[in-house]
Amino acid sequence: MSRPQPATDADADDAVELEGEPAFVLWQAAHVSQLAQEARLGGLGLTLPLYSTLARLGQRPEASMADLARFTFTTPQNMSSAVTRLEQMGFVTRRPHPRRARMVQLKLTPAGETVLEEAHALVFEVQDRMIADLTPEELASLPGILRRCRDALRPR
Repeated sequence: MSRPQPATDADADDAVELEGEPAFVLWQAAHVSQLAQEARLGGLGLTLPLYSTLARLGQRPEASMADLARFTFTTPQNMSSAVTRLEQMGFVTRRPHPRRARMVQLKLTPAGETVLEEAHALVFEVQDRMIADLTPEELASLPGILRRCRDALRPR
């Protein structure tokens, strides 16, 4: 796909139209979605990475720190800090794994399960606003398209 060249002052009408570039629009959509989600989650004392960590633990209670880090696109060191914060908030417990000495077993507390349900509702409210104008056909194809975009750029 050929890309137009950046405009000079003399030919401003030939400027690169970023609104037509999928990567730029995807970045904008992701950014405003994240901002809206963070604003809603802030009332629960959560950030998007903390929510994502709780959500993954809700899906996979046996998740390792490495799995959580991969899921939230962060480093194991940052994940350790996030889990410590969630522990301090009373949403997660951490104890040695019964069979693997180097692993930690994480578990949502009842308070963590409750806040996760509340957080899901807030995040899905943002999502519902974001997709409200899509047709059923567009909505049906959107997750698959976005997964293919994501997976094309994942490290091999």
